[in-house]
Formats: sequence, structure tokens, C-alpha cells
Amino acid sequence: FKGLRAKTLTPPGLCIEVQNNGKEAVVIAEVGLTRGSEGPQISLREPHLHDSGAWPRRLEPGESVVAHFGSGLAGHRMLAEVRRSYAQSVEGQVYMGPEALRVLRQYQQRTTEIAGEQARGAA
Repeated sequence: FKGLRAKTLTPPGLCIEVQNNGKEAVVIAEVGLTRGSEGPQISLREPHLHDSGAWPRRLEPGESVVAHFGSGLAGHRMLAEVRRSYAQSVEGQVYMGPEALRVLRQYQQRTTEIAGEQARGAA
């Protein structure tokens, strides 16, 4: 196996875990990334789910779901502006996640590196 090199088959992805830390069930209809309550956002209304379960998702207290963005996120024009994740219930209640700027910038950097590696490999 000498000389074998790893090759990226798909760009790295990004996911959002939504956990119900409340005392009542909630039905989540949308997740995404946002700059804040008044800023631009990247919405996932029909995300890829880690367990391939139903969407919208009813979460009982203590339950969680992981929603995956597709591989096209890396080139999204709003990605540089978003700062945190959010989830929205079917009733319209928005739950903001903690600021995730560092993770988002690492994601952007890694996808840029992979694009450069692929371009060099194609040349």
C-alpha cells in the first residue's frame, strides 16, 4: 500500500443538532444558520436527517435530531455573514443556538483547501 494517497470523495459537510432541553414537546419545522434575529439566513426546510426520520420533527424533552446541510453549502453567498444556528417550531418560535463563528470559519477554510487540492489534482 505504499504510495497510496487519500482522496476526498465529497466536500466536508456541516450539521446542526437540535436538542429539546425544555419540559414540553416541540415540533421543529426549520433549521439553519443566521447572523442573528435581524440578519440574513440560510434555511433548511427539508434537511437530511441522521436517522432518516420524518420532518418536521417532534422532539420530546431530552430528545434531539441532527440535520445535515448538503454539499452545496460551501459556495453559498451568505455563508460568510452567518454567525449561529437556529431552529424554528411549527408555531413560529425561533430558538437560537450559541455563536458558532469559529466552527463556521473552520468549515469555510477546509472547503477552500479541498477545492484548491482538487484544482491542483485536475491540472
